[in-house]
Amino acid sequence: GGRARYVRLEEAGQKLGFITPLTHNFCESCNRVRLTCTGELFMCLGQEDNADLRKPLREYPDDDRALENAIRA
Repeated sequence: GGRARYVRLEEAGQKLGFITPLTHNFCESCNRVRLTCTGELFMCLGQEDNADLRKPLREYPDDDRALENAIRA
């Protein structure tokens, strides 16, 4: 139940969801962030700006201030 549009893959019997913010703009109601498996935090699907969270987590594992600063920056 989100913004994805689903298609059914008959061969696999599964559904595949697509989120297309550029053709179905929902930015004004979006409240989600995206965190990749490489530690990049994206505030928007349509932008390239991101915060690198891996570096402060590795360099300062016991200090949340470095992580908070990276997110705020």
